[in-house]
Amino acid sequence: MPPPASSPQHRAAIDGVRGLAALGVLVFHVWLYRDNRHHGARHALTDHVLFSLNAGLILFFVLSGFLLYRAYARAIVRRSTLPGAATYARRRVARIVPAYYACGLGCLALYAAIGPHDIQPAIRELPAFAVFAQNYSLDTLMQLNPVLWTLSVEAAFYVALPLIALIAIRLGTRGHVALLLALVAIGIGFNVLDQSVFTGEIPGKTLLQARQLTRDLSKQAELNLALPPGPNAVLNYNVRMQAGTISFADTSRPLPKAFTQLTVFTKDVSEGICGINRG
Repeated sequence: MPPPASSPQHRAAIDGVRGLAALGVLVFHVWLYRDNRHHGARHALTDHVLFSLNAGLILFFVLSGFLLYRAYARAIVRRSTLPGAATYARRRVARIVPAYYACGLGCLALYAAIGPHDIQPAIRELPAFAVFAQNYSLDTLMQLNPVLWTLSVEAAFYVALPLIALIAIRLGTRGHVALLLALVAIGIGFNVLDQSVFTGEIPGKTLLQARQLTRDLSKQAELNLALPPGPNAVLNYNVRMQAGTISFADTSRPLPKAFTQLTVFTKDVSEGICGINRG
């Protein structure tokens, strides 16, 4: 018996691309969070190859854009009515909002019961998570459940897509093509600028460590604590925070635990991200 024909809304080939993208994301995260070296450090050829598998994540966004924009593109080319906004919004909300809230509430309950507490947002920060806005503040970025940043991006895309189509249909077919090419050019330009200005990739775990250190050092920073260096000091640390400043050397004694953690963090970032080997 021949297999049933695929519906117009389903393309089997896309499932294969999704599978490859998911496999790439899985292998990338296994490589990223390995314990034998700094997260994200790329030295050997295999490191660069495995790091490039994060393109699978971008591929998911591209597939989402392709599948969702088809109906709008068809309407623009045929000069017909755009898909209804209410139906579109209802389907997008049903797709991600219930699972997003269930995951977020589950994480809050789990962290309150057994931890960890370093990625548990403060009560005043929860409204940002409620509206998918956690990516737009360093106080909430990579908090609660770090992988939820992807849904924040997806939600922004869901909002932007019908607005892009609304502009495109007023421009006509040629204007529509020009608009899409301009958006592609802006995206490529932003990434080129990002790579030229920020040459190091900062993993989410590193951001979490930095946030926790900021909290641990805040009381000392409020006092503008400066520890005198001991004999034969090699490294001096000057930390400027919103709460104040901290100064100490590698030979300062006694050295609080948070200060020791800061020295280790500084070494990891300088070697693993900036590529500076302090010896």
